[in-house]
Amino acid sequence: LAALPTAHAGRAFACQTVSGLTAASMKLIRIGQTSCQKILRRTLEKLGGEIDTALTRDPDGWFNPLLEIASLRHARSHARLFIS
Repeated sequence: LAALPTAHAGRAFACQTVSGLTAASMKLIRIGQTSCQKILRRTLEKLGGEIDTALTRDPDGWFNPLLEIASLRHARSHARLFIS
C-alpha cells in the first residue's frame, strides 16, 4: 500500500465514503438502488477533479477532535438511526 499513488488512495477513500452515504440513504429515505448508483456515479465523476486539484495545493493541515468525540458518543446515544 505504501506504493499506492496518493490520487488513487484519495479516489478509493471518496468511493468508500460516498458508497456508504448512498447505502445509508436507501435505508433513511425512499430511494431505489438505481437512483443511488446514479448519484454515486455523478458524485465520483465530480470528485475526481476535486481530488486532483486538492493534491496540487500546499497542505494546510487540519485538526478537528469534535468529529472523533461525536463518533464516540454514538455508541451511547438515546436515539440512533441504525442499530449496529
